[in-house]
Amino acid sequence: MFDTLNDQIRAGEKETTTNKEKVLRWAMVLLVTGLLFLGFYLLPQLG
Repeated sequence: MFDTLNDQIRAGEKETTTNKEKVLRWAMVLLVTGLLFLGFYLLPQLG
């Protein structure tokens, strides 16, 4: 429960993500952000 800083660093180093996962994560973030801005832009025009 109370890990030392070294234990936390070692655990963080074990969690490796591939480039494909990073690209997919950023693509999803951009997609959601784009949809939110599009929704905020279109919402006043529909009402």
